[in-house]
Amino acid sequence: MSRLSDDLALTLQQHREVLVTAIQGIEPAPHRRTYAQVLLNRLLLLHGLQRSGWLGKGDDWYVQNLLGQSRDRFYRQTLKPLLYQGLGLPERERPLAIHSQFGSLPYLGSVLFAPHPLEADYPQLDLPDEPFEIILAWLAEQDWAWQTPEEEVPHILNPGRLAVAFEALINGQTGKPQGSTPEQLAELGDRSIHAYILAELQRRTGQAFASMDALEAALTDELGESLGQILPEITVLDPACGSGRFLLMTLHCLQRLYQRCLDQGCDLFPLQAQPHPPTPNLDWEIAHHIVTHSLYGVDIDPAAIDTTRTQLALALLATVPKAAPLPPLNVNLQVGNSLIGFIQVDEEGFDQVPPKKNAAPETALQGNLLQPLVAESYRAILTEKHLRTEDYRAQSQALAETGALPPALQGEFLRDRLEALDHAAQAKLNQLLLNQFSQALGIRIIFPKRQGRLRRRLLTQADIMALMPFHWGFHCHERFTQRDGFDVVIAQAPPGTFRANPDRFYEQYQAHFDALGIDLKTFKQNRQTLLRQQSILAEAWADYSGAISCSRQYFRRCSDYNPASAGTTQQALYLSTLFNQRCQRLTQPLGITILV
Repeated sequence: MSRLSDDLALTLQQHREVLVTAIQGIEPAPHRRTYAQVLLNRLLLLHGLQRSGWLGKGDDWYVQNLLGQSRDRFYRQTLKPLLYQGLGLPERERPLAIHSQFGSLPYLGSVLFAPHPLEADYPQLDLPDEPFEIILAWLAEQDWAWQTPEEEVPHILNPGRLAVAFEALINGQTGKPQGSTPEQLAELGDRSIHAYILAELQRRTGQAFASMDALEAALTDELGESLGQILPEITVLDPACGSGRFLLMTLHCLQRLYQRCLDQGCDLFPLQAQPHPPTPNLDWEIAHHIVTHSLYGVDIDPAAIDTTRTQLALALLATVPKAAPLPPLNVNLQVGNSLIGFIQVDEEGFDQVPPKKNAAPETALQGNLLQPLVAESYRAILTEKHLRTEDYRAQSQALAETGALPPALQGEFLRDRLEALDHAAQAKLNQLLLNQFSQALGIRIIFPKRQGRLRRRLLTQADIMALMPFHWGFHCHERFTQRDGFDVVIAQAPPGTFRANPDRFYEQYQAHFDALGIDLKTFKQNRQTLLRQQSILAEAWADYSGAISCSRQYFRRCSDYNPASAGTTQQALYLSTLFNQRCQRLTQPLGITILV
């Protein structure tokens, strides 16, 4: 990383901490940090929009002017309605009050501008103007450019510069301060994306090329046609996507190859089998297809997923002369624990799990396209999920015209319906996972008593939910039924071993430590003594270490893993080994797995 990138990463970290300090009432502490990252990402997006002349008829100081008029009510009365009802709704569906307050705004319609789950959990949350004054004053000194220049220039933000800073910011939380250099990313692209495409091209045409440069030098119409068939079908997964830097690298790599095919005169379309509304230009359509059909990311950190979505949104907006509605960024980019969950789903077992008792009946909505489907079986849930996902992705004019709801409300309904389907399936899959943990694997929660002895208890559904399992076989069903996995899987595993971490425990239960007046250094130096003396800390540590012990038993007993493999000892479970074994299972037989 360059000095300017280091400086920007440090500045973003400082501004995030300003927001963390201002956020009161959200617990535990990691949730405050997540929401602070969400707010910072939104402000950076707004800065790019206003400096591009897309807000308030070209007002470069649009957001700062709104802040000046807020009278210490910026967060609740300005920022949230600007996002939800301004940028999040088409112009003709915005209330008159929103038109009067905010003037001319583009419709972006993204999950990035929709109410965040933490905002739904804490509806009374409010923030003072001071943290926004600090951040917006800094942003007022920054210019904006959508394209990355040859050399970094201070006081000019662009998506490329932010990508480097975001990587350092997100990785810094897991002990990996170093970012990826352009040379490292280029080499990674050669070993992963390019290597798979060259291998697939050889399988289809029988022609071998030593490198992508060699292919491009010998590109013919016939080869270009084969390449044009491969590109729209490729799928790339990062199961620990962090800031999204590898997915962003993949996007740029595929964009360049698409352009090379177009220069050759190859026919790359139809990229999508289904009709879709008119697009701003060809660059946008290519980027849109890659983001919605080729890129997949999962991370256990919600802040990382929000940052990845933000980066891909910036990359999309960089392809158009004026703002355009963004595609769904929550279908292929999801929060979850990549290491725990079903890769293959037992459909028969799923169908035998009874639904939740006292479940609220669904409300029928008008319009034959929006009639609710009772998902009684796994196959029914999958069928509806596929249909809803394609409708949600397309947001076509046909959908808007055939339903009884306005277009934006239909999109909101589809998003909510997908979430309901996911929640229903997740509940049943978690029950199956509980059965596997308890019955098939004999796993118990092991936790220490205050006297130092260990106790064991049976697992509950809450224990499984706390692990945040990601069920690949459901969420990525088509990838495993059509191709038996992803074509390319790239991951940078967290460092070290899977074990209880005092730093993470302190952050998770910081409210307890603050109430007791105990700082991190004191806790790390006197952990055993403090756990014996403070019952509230002892109970919290029992919960935390019990979840760790549960996962450790799973990794040692589940057939998805091989704890006796190189790099894993009886005492230590190395995260790099666990991720490597998981990535191998997620990659299709002819695909490529790269663990950085």
